[in-house]
Amino acid sequence: MKYLLFLSLLLSLTVPVGAISAEDGVSVPLVADYISGDCEEGVFLDAFVVVRTGDGHVFVDTSPYAQVDLQGSARLAAMVASDATGIDQAGHDFYYVINVPSPIIGGPSAGAALTVATVAAINNWSLVDGVAMTGTISPDNSIGPVGAIPHKLEAAAENGVTLFLIPEGQRRVTVLDKTEKSGPGFVFTETKKEVIDLVEMGEELGVRVEEVSDVYEAISLMTGEQVLVEEAGGEVISGDYIEALEPLAASLRVEARGMYNETAILVEEDLLVDAEEILLHADEMYNEGNYYTATSLYFNAMVVLRGLQWREEYNRAENKDEALVGLRERVFRQINASKMDIERFKAEGVRDPETIGAAESRVTRARQMVEHAERTDPLDYIRILAFANERARTAQWWLTLTKSELIVPEEELRKRAGWYLSQAQSVTTYAEALLGEVMSYHETLPGTAGEDVI
Repeated sequence: MKYLLFLSLLLSLTVPVGAISAEDGVSVPLVADYISGDCEEGVFLDAFVVVRTGDGHVFVDTSPYAQVDLQGSARLAAMVASDATGIDQAGHDFYYVINVPSPIIGGPSAGAALTVATVAAINNWSLVDGVAMTGTISPDNSIGPVGAIPHKLEAAAENGVTLFLIPEGQRRVTVLDKTEKSGPGFVFTETKKEVIDLVEMGEELGVRVEEVSDVYEAISLMTGEQVLVEEAGGEVISGDYIEALEPLAASLRVEARGMYNETAILVEEDLLVDAEEILLHADEMYNEGNYYTATSLYFNAMVVLRGLQWREEYNRAENKDEALVGLRERVFRQINASKMDIERFKAEGVRDPETIGAAESRVTRARQMVEHAERTDPLDYIRILAFANERARTAQWWLTLTKSELIVPEEELRKRAGWYLSQAQSVTTYAEALLGEVMSYHETLPGTAGEDVI
């Protein structure tokens, strides 16, 4: 086959001789649809998938026609398959060679089948003969809706498929039946909506049609194998994390209550009702050992109290504009102080990337809030400043939580961050194509408007 010859050439250019061969991959059938003249038809395609040790690259070749969304499907298939099998995607290369004899309409509907083939390639499994599927793939392993399934089912039946998998909820689809009519001096097209039961249609074609909701169901039916899925059990927050949070929660408990007492001297008692309720709830959570929840509640209380303090300061100021400028500068001083603490923490070596990332994101968010805040409503502006100030302070809180002594090289962090950025960009591109696929599906539903999909 032509695409196998290309794969052999591609592998010879990218891997050491003898490291892998085309026979190490998995061949999977794909179904798509294309425009032939004035009508839409299904088309049967071949794809070949190889996975090997590498650097996280995804190579996609479609011959002779290609679309960006098909490349996005392959990239997302590699990501989902890696998650499903527990391998490190950044430590493997993925090769997808797809023979596309006709200019197909879109590529997202190949995502689910490519994911199954990738899982099979990772595990050295074979696919069951006579099984094909259509469906998009999502990062959460779910299989999403597609269009033109009747045409794809016909193409599958013509190519010997005996089991055709479709997304859950699409057994009955609505299609548009267009008929051209003419009379003396006029020609018009009459469009009618028809509901097709794909299971019944499959029976007439000699194909069993079955719905699948996620990639694990599809893997079982297409390979005969099972992927073990680990279910989360016990506490979501680890014991070490709870132990680290306890002193922080205790400190914030004292600080929040002190701030409450300070504010009570400045404002009327009825203005403190919300803060008092939050503090009481926080104390309950603290006493029950729910330190993360307690910490979040103490933060919320301090935002309210800071806002009350600054509002009172603003009300007492003779020059209101100068008062707002002063509050804004105060927030920026806190932001800069938190940023300097982060830099000092990093100067010793990156010991906990997750903690540093959490701290940096909070400083960034605080700065963005201040820079984009409008001064049209002074009281609302003060609330935003108060929140930004406390958000910046939480960056310093996060730095107290790490206990790791392992230093992560800066270059490794940069490389991994770049890889995740690339993945995010690929998923975004795929999502845009996916939205178009879903929109085309929903447009055929009776009484469905485009905005209902969003």
